[in-house]
Amino acid sequence: MRTRKKNQKVFQLILAIVVAMVLWLYVINVENPTGTARLGDLPIQLQGEEVLTENGLMVTDLSKDTVTIRLSGKKKTLMKISRKNVTLTLDVSSVTGPGDWTLTSRLNYPANVNTDNVTISHYDDLKVTVTVKPQTTKTIPVRGEFMGSEAEGYRTGRVTVSPDTLTLTGPEDTLGKISYALAQVEEEELSSTLTVQSPFILMTEEGLPADVANVTTDVSAVEVTVPVRKVAQVPLTVDLIDGGGATGDDVTCIITPETVTLVAEQEDEELPAYISLGEIDLSDVFDGASYYLPIKIPADAEGWNAPEYASVRLTMQGLTSLQVPVETARIDLENIPAGYTPELVSDYLYVWARGPAESLAGLVQEDISVTADLSGCATDGSLQRIPVSIALTGEGQEAAGILGSHYSIALRLQRAEE
Repeated sequence: MRTRKKNQKVFQLILAIVVAMVLWLYVINVENPTGTARLGDLPIQLQGEEVLTENGLMVTDLSKDTVTIRLSGKKKTLMKISRKNVTLTLDVSSVTGPGDWTLTSRLNYPANVNTDNVTISHYDDLKVTVTVKPQTTKTIPVRGEFMGSEAEGYRTGRVTVSPDTLTLTGPEDTLGKISYALAQVEEEELSSTLTVQSPFILMTEEGLPADVANVTTDVSAVEVTVPVRKVAQVPLTVDLIDGGGATGDDVTCIITPETVTLVAEQEDEELPAYISLGEIDLSDVFDGASYYLPIKIPADAEGWNAPEYASVRLTMQGLTSLQVPVETARIDLENIPAGYTPELVSDYLYVWARGPAESLAGLVQEDISVTADLSGCATDGSLQRIPVSIALTGEGQEAAGILGSHYSIALRLQRAEE
């Protein structure tokens, strides 16, 4: 019995729904009464902007971005209208100059809607105020910046971008505050040249992000190249030539700076193990001597903040120096021009010898050989200086040597009496 009553209730419910639908369809299709509908938050679509552009103008703001429309009309017609099949357009082609302009937007119905059967309840809802400003273009530079880190033994070079300029279009007052575009690249432990497409940020002259409202650019990204080269701390050296009783083992050499930073010009280029500042002949070096020598950077590398010159200071250990006067009468004069007699101006030539103290003990002028070649002397009786060659000839002086190569004698050549 209960099941039978339950089935009757279900049948009665279904019958009521069917009757309601039939009545509703009758009312809509036969009676077709009037009603109202609401279309909320319809986006505004601008038209005629190309006319503004031709006149050097542009829309920079709208009093509202969406519009809510209230419609009245036949129910059957209103049922065909929804937010999905209507559009709202605002034609700005009638604007003739900068300023705020109040315009009326237009509601566009679908093709199957008879517009005679529907009206807009409040036409003021269609009114929109547009702000129009002068439009201009501006070209700005693009800067690239590497924000990451290099792998050990590598260093990044100057970042380049392509294109290196951008063309901006927008309100004149906004563009005036934009100075450059900044494209930043970030990569950790970089060990090879990196080239990527990167977005950019428009910046003010103060280095802050600029207002970019209503600003467009001719490209949306730029190609950023971060070159990477090998880098190394390369020591500076000098080549010491033994002489004057000194060898490289007797010398303490202090070079400032000790190293320079080199960067290879090509990505696969090898860097030298050292840079030589040149040769120094120890026979001309006095204790505590200082030199300033040019740092010659290899052609296939670049010095990173490297100075042009290095200072070299040489000090001697375990050596002593002794000055010995040698009578000029003992000097061996060779190749005297025929018919002339040399007249020496000084009685002594003072010679410096250097070496271990034991090798200089008892050194006298007889242990020193001095020779002068007069083959190139002038024969006009003028006073002239002639370089001399000096050597140690005594026993036990093999570890010593003559200090300096600046020695000379002053003389005149007098015509010999017949």
